[in-house]
Amino acid sequence: MSRVFKDKDNQVTQKYKKGYHDGIDLVGYKYALDYITAHSDGVVVSVRSNYKTTDKTGSSYGNYVKIKHSNYYTLYAHMKYGSVTVKVGDTVKKGQTIGYMGSTGRSTGAHLHFEVRNAGDVKIDPTPYIDADFTSDTSTTNEIEYRVHIKGGNWLSWVKKADNTNEGYAGIYGKSIDGIQVKNRVYQAHTIGGSWLSKVTKVDTTSSGYAGIWNKSIDGIKIENAKYRVHIKGGSWLDWVSKVDNTSNGYAGLYGKEIDGVQIKSL
Repeated sequence: MSRVFKDKDNQVTQKYKKGYHDGIDLVGYKYALDYITAHSDGVVVSVRSNYKTTDKTGSSYGNYVKIKHSNYYTLYAHMKYGSVTVKVGDTVKKGQTIGYMGSTGRSTGAHLHFEVRNAGDVKIDPTPYIDADFTSDTSTTNEIEYRVHIKGGNWLSWVKKADNTNEGYAGIYGKSIDGIQVKNRVYQAHTIGGSWLSKVTKVDTTSSGYAGIWNKSIDGIKIENAKYRVHIKGGSWLDWVSKVDNTSNGYAGLYGKEIDGVQIKSL
């Protein structure tokens, strides 16, 4: 049986895709509708229950419930108007009914949009947890937190680990990066056809709070006191770098080659 439906097994109608669809869409077996249930024990931290319409544009969840668990959050969106059965502050148990599948918000048909977020409230791939318990801890995280800005786009979510999962790097394959932020480190960026920019020592919304120049693709980065590497757009991951200097091994990147992914971890 499903962990998020009362009576039906679930089937995926839209998969998770980092930066494009940060959850999974589910319906019951053979597209049946069903009551939505809490994935695990937790406390309700956010609710919307008064949404009546379906939107063609925007990013509205419509009626939704967000639950905080021990090391994770879950979010259940597009619920039917009038079906939400919980309120903020309620303690819920695994399998407890919290609403009914609907098509409120940005939706083209009745379904459940299901999200999982880590302890830092960052969206992660829910797929491993559709029918499974959460892991007991978040030991894959490390002390370095980083994120990148997509050229012509926005800042992506903060990343706190470096591995082969969708949440183990900052970036979107095929999308050039023009800015990077790294917490608690000194960092630097090189732009294509340009030079190394000034070192950055902070993270904020000012021009000196990130490394890069809007709409100028980055082809090299330097991170002090860290182990780091980059992914070349249309290519692959380069070797890990653990120092900062002017040699070919003292930065991550290839001059003239756009970067679309970054990984950083502690030494």
